Amino acid sequence: RATQDKPPLHLQTLLATLDKVRCGRDPSEVMILDHGCGGGLTLLYLLALGYTGIHGVDVGEPREMWAPLLDEVFGIDDGRFHVYSGGDLPFADESFDFIFSQQVLEHVTDRFIDTYYVEEGRVLRPGGMVFHEVPHRLYPYDSHTRTWFIHMLPKPLRRILYRLTGNDPDYVEAMLHLRMTSFHRRMLRQHIGPFTDHTL
Repeated sequence: RATQDKPPLHLQTLLATLDKVRCGRDPSEVMILDHGCGGGLTLLYLLALGYTGIHGVDVGEPREMWAPLLDEVFGIDDGRFHVYSGGDLPFADESFDFIFSQQVLEHVTDRFIDTYYVEEGRVLRPGGMVFHEVPHRLYPYDSHTRTWFIHMLPKPLRRILYRLTGNDPDYVEAMLHLRMTSFHRRMLRQHIGPFTDHTL
């Protein structure tokens, strides 16, 4: 049973932020976008809490497996999970009160990173909020490769050490784009507005 009294630890900050956005409204009135939703489990958790205005986008396969659940249990259409190219979001301007991602931005390539932030600014409603959990370049441990400090080193040395630790350097370079916190701050300031940094 979903409950906000004892939410999973990894969702506590997200839910606290979402509660500020809700500002006393019924959860069903809040439009939510998971920008890089993966399997969609966080959205399903929010749906169980009454947030029926959920949408998720990802560059992977459509989440057709959730269609019967959305229809039969929650009585909403299954068009809530969208596959897109990583560029323009398939939504009208000012569509969402709350946009979030959980460890997605480090996988967005340089080709799409600016568009990622620009599009969030476009589809966010006035007074809405954006919440991102972002591993960054200065964090000493990288959970993707399960290595310490290697991602901070110059590329030639980094590639050697990835190989020695059992990681394919070509794969790591293609899927992992850790950036400085200053980059994300600049993108937020430029495309979203004022922000609070809770770097751990």
